[in-house]
Amino acid sequence: MKRLYRNCLFKLLTTPFTYMICGAAVIFAALQFFITQRFFSDAGTSDLHRFFSGIPYACTLAVPALGSFIPFTRNDLSLPVPAHRLTAARILSLLTVTASALALTLPVPIAVSFFGDIEPSTLICGYIGLILYLTATCAFSVASYTAISSTGFAFIVQSLVLAAVNGIHLLAGYVQMGDMLSSAMRAISFAWHFDAAGKGIIDSRDIVFYASVTALLLLSGTLAIEAKRGTIGSFMRRIAILSVAAFVLLAVDSGRIYFRIDTTSAKRFSVSAYSTAIIGRISEPMSITYYRTPSLRNIQPQVRDIEDFLQVYASASDKISYSVVDPSKDGVASRLSAYGIQGQRIQSTGKDTTSYTTVYSAVVISYMGETRTIPFVMSTATLEFNLAEKLDSMMRGNTRYVQVVVGNGLSLEEDYAYITPWLETQGFQAVQTYLPSEMSDGMEESFTLFPNVPLIVLGTSMFTQEDSQALMNFIRGNGKAVIMTAPYTVDIRKDWSVIPLNDYVVYGLQEFGIYARDTITCSTENFKLALYSQTEAGAVTPSQAEYTDYAMWPSLKSQENAVDGMYTFWPSAIDFDADVARDAGMELREYLHTGDDAWQRGKVGGKFVTNPFALHPYPDEGEETGRYTLAVSMNASGERNPSLIVIGDQYSCSTEMIGYSSTQGSIDTRALDFLSNGLLSVSGENALLELKKSAKTNTALYKTSLERLYESRIPVMVSVCAIPLLMLLAVWIAVSIGRKKLNARLLK
Repeated sequence: MKRLYRNCLFKLLTTPFTYMICGAAVIFAALQFFITQRFFSDAGTSDLHRFFSGIPYACTLAVPALGSFIPFTRNDLSLPVPAHRLTAARILSLLTVTASALALTLPVPIAVSFFGDIEPSTLICGYIGLILYLTATCAFSVASYTAISSTGFAFIVQSLVLAAVNGIHLLAGYVQMGDMLSSAMRAISFAWHFDAAGKGIIDSRDIVFYASVTALLLLSGTLAIEAKRGTIGSFMRRIAILSVAAFVLLAVDSGRIYFRIDTTSAKRFSVSAYSTAIIGRISEPMSITYYRTPSLRNIQPQVRDIEDFLQVYASASDKISYSVVDPSKDGVASRLSAYGIQGQRIQSTGKDTTSYTTVYSAVVISYMGETRTIPFVMSTATLEFNLAEKLDSMMRGNTRYVQVVVGNGLSLEEDYAYITPWLETQGFQAVQTYLPSEMSDGMEESFTLFPNVPLIVLGTSMFTQEDSQALMNFIRGNGKAVIMTAPYTVDIRKDWSVIPLNDYVVYGLQEFGIYARDTITCSTENFKLALYSQTEAGAVTPSQAEYTDYAMWPSLKSQENAVDGMYTFWPSAIDFDADVARDAGMELREYLHTGDDAWQRGKVGGKFVTNPFALHPYPDEGEETGRYTLAVSMNASGERNPSLIVIGDQYSCSTEMIGYSSTQGSIDTRALDFLSNGLLSVSGENALLELKKSAKTNTALYKTSLERLYESRIPVMVSVCAIPLLMLLAVWIAVSIGRKKLNARLLK
């Protein structure tokens, strides 16, 4: 066995084509990751899932090409070696070369680590998943070259099959097929079985799949050799039948009896201690029902994570029953409608057409006559937070209310349309209240009537002096508030003109040592604004769009209170005086900040210049530069939780600005998430907030500026390509020298 292995490995290492193929595959894997996900732009992330998922596509041609150098020949039939050893030796030698080539891709995650965080467990699990995939792929290559006499035809067959199994589960999104066929396609798809490993989860079902496939292919190669030798007897036939039967039974049992190990540092896919404590308070039977459209599971591998997590969550108590229900069954859709759950439309693209399919992925929790719902869930990112919040609310038998005051003349229903539904998804029931001065206009409720209900203030330009005093009294009375304000307003609907004003709330906050600057904070890390040209008739021509850095819309990097970062719009920097706050019995802390490349833009000729065509994305000479605070938190001395958060930006949660920052088909909810997290913080929901934060992975490239990231694109891509090539060259030189020395000894 050892000699056979060394002989096959020698054949692979002594041909220069092996090094060319490995080098091409490594370069493809590296460049497809950096280029296709636009790594060196504001869209880049440190998430390596796309990197891992791209490697099998490189293997589609690379593994069959390498396998062609060690094909089975007729001379092998005469070797006095068992057939299974001949097959195993080829598989191991081919796996050695491909696994070594896989190791040469390590410069990619190493390079990524200089720009963002990479979780070691995810990296290790990803490579383990790829090793399992390579083992099965090498076994398939050897079995094909053994069974098919024509090397060229075997190469074509392998390439086509490997290309199919890399994404065959996606076919269900384009072609209507039965559940049995779609399940079979899902079962042999690499993307489906690799999805868990790429997230840092060791799933026994995936290990069993790759191990079983490898064993069957080893058996297939062995039988092919025995058939060519003419030595297949009844014993070998029985072995083949029993092996296939064992594979089928193992595949069935692995889907029923399995284990999952969550290796992530934050245990994002495990039930937390906080959830366990809540579950422990359940005294009566509870049901958790997952309403899922069957076709959704075929095209979204992460749906399996949802099902698995819900099952683990329910198994934490014998009082919880869990079930999965098909919404297409009779009467189910009307039941979901009664719960307020509507189907979501997702896009399906065919060869010549694009269609939309309505799908359900909702969770309904029932307990003691009460019902809570998660209307739509597509990942486990916030699933545990949502479950814990719903269960805790049901256990306590109350609702988390929050009052919202719009104090800048805009409308909550239109100008801040996302806030109310977003807060509802976070477990808060939003109620609009009004300023005391507006009560004379027939408004029903002032925020002063609810001193124990947390308050969100969106802008303060409409506050009278009496309104401001009422707000300060609310804060002094230990009221909980999140205030979004600035000493100016912006006409966000028209020309973006900035109107400075004497804001009574801004002045009132100075009592606590909080000072909002009357300048606009700008940054080189900012939003790229698309400017469209117009024809003489006034028609917009999107094809002639020009992108410019709009410095007055800073892009904040990932930080403690904004894990995913966020955009801010014409923000006002905030200074704070700890001594003044101490005299008032309070403590102040920085809550949100810019990067080090920000600056303060003042008025020019008595007014702010906001026109994107006239605004340059760098500071003028004499303008103050550095890092600035954009939000502060205030808490009573000795208290852990803040009672007040002040943010120098009143437009980041507006409908208009969210529309700018969102991409087609995806709403940018980062500012909304920042707002709801601040609300959890002032409400004292620390455990729930930490649970929510721990479920998120920081994939932002926060270790460098966007400008430096872009400048590093050529050096990084050259390095991750050159290092593997140099290593391959070094190995080739070493092998060549060793081969010459061996030939010289043999000649003597």
